[in-house]
Amino acid sequence: MDSDWEEYREKRKEEEDKTYLKINYKFKRKCSSNLLIFNFLIILIDISYCNQIDVCSGEVQRDIFESMPQCLARNTLIDLREEFTNNSEIIEVVPDHVTVDRCGGSCYVHQYSCNPTKTSSITIPVMLVLSKWPHGEHDVLCSEVVVEVHHECRCGCKLEVHHCHQELQYYHQPSCRCICNNVAERSACLVGGRVWDPHSCQCHCPLHTVQPCSTGYMFDFSSTCSCVQVSAEASEGMVAAIVILSLSMAILIVAGLVMYNRKTGLFKESSESNITDAGDSESDQIQRTGLMSQKSRREYEVASREGHVTLGQFDERRDSEKGHIP
Repeated sequence: MDSDWEEYREKRKEEEDKTYLKINYKFKRKCSSNLLIFNFLIILIDISYCNQIDVCSGEVQRDIFESMPQCLARNTLIDLREEFTNNSEIIEVVPDHVTVDRCGGSCYVHQYSCNPTKTSSITIPVMLVLSKWPHGEHDVLCSEVVVEVHHECRCGCKLEVHHCHQELQYYHQPSCRCICNNVAERSACLVGGRVWDPHSCQCHCPLHTVQPCSTGYMFDFSSTCSCVQVSAEASEGMVAAIVILSLSMAILIVAGLVMYNRKTGLFKESSESNITDAGDSESDQIQRTGLMSQKSRREYEVASREGHVTLGQFDERRDSEKGHIP
């Protein structure tokens, strides 16, 4: 009796479990289908909303263009403190702002900007409060700031042809830009995962690769974008310096030998100076002999023929002979 009752309870329980699973599956299936329908409706709403944004009639476009602020000279607030940013002793500028006419507004071409075509300058007197405390008060100095005023404006390229580097860049009028000529270097730089600077037309290391290096190493910004040994960098420079020095010394030695053989350059000057000195000494001798008496001249001629005596040696000999006369 008990065994029959237990068997009946187990069968009953199995039937209830099957019924629960069946109902739960139908509920989940219904919920998932409802969720899919809900998501589909949201997508349709988004698409219809986007279509409404893209639709813009000609009248609406005209109203938008007419509402754009024109490129005109209008009152603009100028911060005078920017003129003294390099002076750390100045803590306050009075007045710190001034209003002047500056060009501003929208241009129909997005590459263009509102640029001044006619300008002038005005001088604004200001007081500069310093951080010094000589007598318990801040020092105050008087100064002047020259501010540019715009009178006429025009839409156009702010960057012009003369702003481009003639050897490295060319001017692209439609985009108002200076573009680098070395396209191949730029492509190789970008393919290598590095950063191309369009202003200097050079390849640089990305900022995330820059890192502090340990002692004896330095960061190589030019080629490897990593830490390299300082000795390696120095050895390359040393080898180049030795080669240049050796070539310079060889050229100097060869040039010296050529000048010596041809008697030119430094050697030509020395030979000419010797000839000049000899010519000067001969001219001095001619002048001296012209002033001698006939007796002294005959004695000098005899002495010069016998022993090739110079005029100075002849004078010394005569002075010594006169000294021995009693």
